[in-house]
Amino acid sequence: MSEVNNVNQNPEDQGNGGTLALIAFISGVVGLVGGFIPGVQYVTGIAAIAAIVLGAMSRKTAPADKKWMATTGLVLGIVAVVITIAAVACVLCIGAALINSGELTIN
Repeated sequence: MSEVNNVNQNPEDQGNGGTLALIAFISGVVGLVGGFIPGVQYVTGIAAIAAIVLGAMSRKTAPADKKWMATTGLVLGIVAVVITIAAVACVLCIGAALINSGELTIN
């Protein structure tokens, strides 16, 4: 039974910062790619915000060999938020232009 529970009990060796760095990196990539897809950008904006938060948190706790993932996740999250905001603004502007031109009517 003791062989099955072979988990390191030292909290310094568990690598929680490395896990957060990996999640920040993945969230940043998902947020960036999803920011270019109409309709999906509304959902992936949340992933981009998570990448910013987790990237900032994990930069403090990640081991030295995992800090690049935290930094990359942070940067990708910031870029993804900017792209998402710009894409949503474009959709709103196009919708307003269509309404003003009479091409689109709201009943």
